[in-house]
Amino acid sequence: MIKKILHAWFKAVFPLLLFYTFFIGVFLTGRLALLAHCYPRIVASGVNYWLAFLIGWRMDIIAVCIILALPTLVIFLTPSFLRCVAE
Repeated sequence: MIKKILHAWFKAVFPLLLFYTFFIGVFLTGRLALLAHCYPRIVASGVNYWLAFLIGWRMDIIAVCIILALPTLVIFLTPSFLRCVAE
């Protein structure tokens, strides 16, 4: 019973994890490219750019999680998923 529920859960979560990983990778690549492009100006400003990078990464994670909130609810509240868990 538990194995079947976990299998249904992982089957439903896998596309969400792929979407999450893809967009975090895209955002991380963009942030690294922007850091490389503006590096002299960022260093000259005297800010802790690694801390700013981590805060931006956190904001990227928040943005992707907000985007994934509705698809997650739709996937887990559909009758087909609930039927798989109930069986």
